[in-house]
Amino acid sequence: MGVLSINLLTISGLTYLTPEMRGAIHGTADRVVAYLVAVFVEGKALAAFSLMFGISFSLLIGRMQARGEPWVWIYMRRLGLLAGMGLLNAAFFFWGDILTTYAVLGVFLPVAALLPIPVILGLAAGLLVVPPVAFAMLGELPPAPLSDDQLPSLRAFASDSYAVTVAHNWALFTGATGEGEGLRLIRYTELGALFLIGLAAGISNVPSRLAECRPWLAPLGWSLVGVGLLLEALRASGLILVPGGLLLQNADALVGIGYVALVALWLDGRGGGRARAALAPLGAMALTGYLMGGLLGQVVFYGWGFGQIGRHGTLTVMAVAAAIFVLLAVFAQLWLRHFRQGPWEWLWRCLTRLAWQPLLR
Repeated sequence: MGVLSINLLTISGLTYLTPEMRGAIHGTADRVVAYLVAVFVEGKALAAFSLMFGISFSLLIGRMQARGEPWVWIYMRRLGLLAGMGLLNAAFFFWGDILTTYAVLGVFLPVAALLPIPVILGLAAGLLVVPPVAFAMLGELPPAPLSDDQLPSLRAFASDSYAVTVAHNWALFTGATGEGEGLRLIRYTELGALFLIGLAAGISNVPSRLAECRPWLAPLGWSLVGVGLLLEALRASGLILVPGGLLLQNADALVGIGYVALVALWLDGRGGGRARAALAPLGAMALTGYLMGGLLGQVVFYGWGFGQIGRHGTLTVMAVAAAIFVLLAVFAQLWLRHFRQGPWEWLWRCLTRLAWQPLLR
């Protein structure tokens, strides 16, 4: 839901508007929601998403090893297919794809899995801290968002031609980074650190030992969220300026890890039973949900769909994100009553195994 919300801020056209255009459609409620999303969701959702991908990869490796399969080749094939799906996503659904990055980072996990857990966590800490400090010493600026003036993108995605959408998606994916090479490296090393932390959690079997881990995991989760939001406040205040301010980018990673820990503990407890039952099917179809979320966003906002791009403020966009999320959750419930896997998950498995996989229950 968090990743979908942030992606829709771009798909809806808000990212491409000039400040004057954004001000014309933003009321007080929109500005409040935009602030809350920026503080509590933006960056944090991607961090949580990345951590969970690291966990899922470690579980996948463990299962293949337990079955005595030639898991390295199967795993690498799976990553290659993930990269291909990422390229497909970037071209046809949403140019801000993350799957290709995950596929590249996932290549290093089998090697990292051979290391002791303290070493894995030490490497993760180093990836979080060392690159920002190094680039700060070199005088790099903190990562900047996309330019406030992206009107060519707004016009392209307002076109009623899907071919224009695909062409501009690809142009943005391959060229419009909005930041320097060094700052992009900081983003990649942060994602790599989150993959390693997820790997360590998976190797330690934390997901299946939540009740046992609760005494230390709950305080850790709250501490990470608290410290991360404090760093976020310092970053927003501008009190800690360049170059030291680069280290504050770790706020997103800390809060994201804390979110995963706290939500996992809640879902594992008595109070989270209903939410777990409602969300588990979509969780089992996370790839389908991710890809289809971008496509449904295009249907609502792009010119070849309902043509609402650039017309709505943050509050409305978040309402659309919530509606799409509910739609995907209901679809997942209905789909998994009859099928073993989501459609994209099934395709991924068939191509990975190089054999037709059963789909019907």
